[in-house]
Amino acid sequence: MTSNPGSQALPPQTASPKPKSVVVAFLTYVGMGLLATMLLLGGKLLFESSSGGIRAERIAIEILQKQLPPFDPKKELPVVVIDIGQQPGGTATTATSRAYLKSIVGALVERGPSAIAIDEDFSTNGTGWVTDDDADFLAFCLRMKQKGVPGRPRRTGWWTRELARFA
Repeated sequence: MTSNPGSQALPPQTASPKPKSVVVAFLTYVGMGLLATMLLLGGKLLFESSSGGIRAERIAIEILQKQLPPFDPKKELPVVVIDIGQQPGGTATTATSRAYLKSIVGALVERGPSAIAIDEDFSTNGTGWVTDDDADFLAFCLRMKQKGVPGRPRRTGWWTRELARFA
């Protein structure tokens, strides 16, 4: 039997695993995973109900509480929320008056806040702005930002490029 010097011997073919053994192996792994999960969950529940678990939870809460700044009820809170829910608009069919929002933002800027956030939907309606005043209001907000109030629109991409035209 002669062989060509350039040819290589092929490795012997191995039999592919039987489909039944693959299913059994899969079910074994799933079963072991479920058993481990149940054991860990049971151990967790036992630990949490023990005195050591209760102490560990209190220590964890104390560590997290130390990360918070101290609260003095006599001092003004660093966050002020203005509820304009009684103002007409702010529904799916009627937008809040942009002139009204401008007056609020202008008054807030005069107080020198660290930031101003407005919970209002300024997304487009598919054919353009919801109101004709949206672009002007957002440009006003960008001008207020230039006065020193930090903040930015929370959307990127098209939204930022579109607003940049009005700055």
